[in-house]
Amino acid sequence: MELPATAEPPELPALPSRRASISRYFGIYEGSCLFSPVWYGVGVMFLELLPAGMTMSLLVKLQTDQFGQDAYWIVNISKILQSLLSLPAIALCGYLSQPHRFGRKRVALCLVCISTVLNAIPVLTLNAYVIALAQTVMSCFGCSNGNAMSALFPIVIAWTTDWCKPENKMSYFGIIMGSMFGTISVGPFVPMLMHIATPSSIFMIAAAIKLAGPVYIALVFPRDLPSLGPITPTSLARRFSASPPVPSAAENRSGQRKMWKHVRSSLAYLFRCHSSATLIYMMVNFCDSAVQDSVAVFLMRERGFTKDDFSFLISVIGMSGFAAQCFLMPAVNACGVQPQTVLPVAVAAMIAHFCCYAFLANKLLLLITEPAGALGYIAVISATTLISGESMGEELPRDQGTLMG
Repeated sequence: MELPATAEPPELPALPSRRASISRYFGIYEGSCLFSPVWYGVGVMFLELLPAGMTMSLLVKLQTDQFGQDAYWIVNISKILQSLLSLPAIALCGYLSQPHRFGRKRVALCLVCISTVLNAIPVLTLNAYVIALAQTVMSCFGCSNGNAMSALFPIVIAWTTDWCKPENKMSYFGIIMGSMFGTISVGPFVPMLMHIATPSSIFMIAAAIKLAGPVYIALVFPRDLPSLGPITPTSLARRFSASPPVPSAAENRSGQRKMWKHVRSSLAYLFRCHSSATLIYMMVNFCDSAVQDSVAVFLMRERGFTKDDFSFLISVIGMSGFAAQCFLMPAVNACGVQPQTVLPVAVAAMIAHFCCYAFLANKLLLLITEPAGALGYIAVISATTLISGESMGEELPRDQGTLMG
C-alpha cells in the first residue's frame, strides 16, 4: 500500500530589511503614509494651530507690556487655573467622542467652533486681562489658544488609533505632532508674507483663517473608523456623514451618571497597567507646562529677546520638531526600534533643553541648542504609544483625555 506524500511546509516570507522597511513606509503607493488617513487629522491640527502661531509672539508682547512686573504671576496663575479647569473637560470630551456616543467628528467640530470664538477675542479688544480671562473661561470647555491643554489633540490621536495598525502608532502619532510643530513654525511668517504689521490686522487675519477649521471638519474630515478596504458609495456616505448612531436615552442617562466613575477607573487603569509610562508622561508634561507659558516672558525680559527674536525662536523649535517627528520617528519605527528605547533619549534631550534656558544667556547659543530641545517632545509620543500599545477598547479616548488632563 502506497503511503500518501506528506506536504512540504510552506516557506516563511523573509523579513524586510531596515532599508526596505523605510522605503516601504515613505514610498508613493497605496498603503504608505502618503496615502493613509492620517492627513485628515494633520489638516485639523494645521487649521487649529496656524492662527496660534501667527499671534503667539503678539500675545506675549501684550502680556509683558500690560502686566508689567506682575507678568510672571498673572500668566502662571491664569495657566494654572486653565489646567485645573480643563482636566474634567478634556476627559469628558474624550468620553463623549466615542463612536457609540457623539463620535469623534461631532465633538471635534464643537471644540473647533468654541476655539474659533476664543480666537476672535483679540479682534474685539487688545486688553491682555480680558484675553487671559477669556482663555480661562474657554478652558472649561476643553479649548485653548494653541497650547497643549486642548481636548482636540487627544481626540485626533484616538481617531488615529481607531484605524491604524498597532505597529504604526508611533509613526502616525509622530506625524501628527510633527505637523503641529511645523504649523507653529510657519505661523510667524504668514503676516510677513502678507506684509501685515499692525497687531489688530494680524489678529483679524488669524481669526479669518480660524473659520476654515469648522468648515474643514464639517465637509472634509471623515467620520469615525475610516474604512481602509474597498471604497463604495455606501462606505463614503458613512465616512463623511456627521451623524453617528444615536444612543438610546437610557444609555445617555447611564453614561452621564457614570462619567466621573469612568474617569477614576481610567486613572486606576493607567497606574495599574502603564505606571512607568504614565509617570514619565506626567513628569515630562509637568516640567514642560511649568515653563512653556512663562519662558516667553522670561526670554523677553531677562534675555533681551524682541518680538521678532521670539518669532524666529518659535520657527526654529517648530521646524526641528517637524523634522524629528515627521521623518525621524517614522524612520526609527520602520527600523524596528521600540518606544522603550526612544523614551530615555528623549527625556535626556528635554533635560538638556531646560539646562540651556537656565544657564545660557547668549541669544545665538539658545537658538543653536533649540533643535536638541525639540527632540525632547518625542518623549510624549513614545509614552503615548506605550500607553496605547495594548488596546484599551472603546475607552481609549477617555483614558487619553484623562492622562492629558
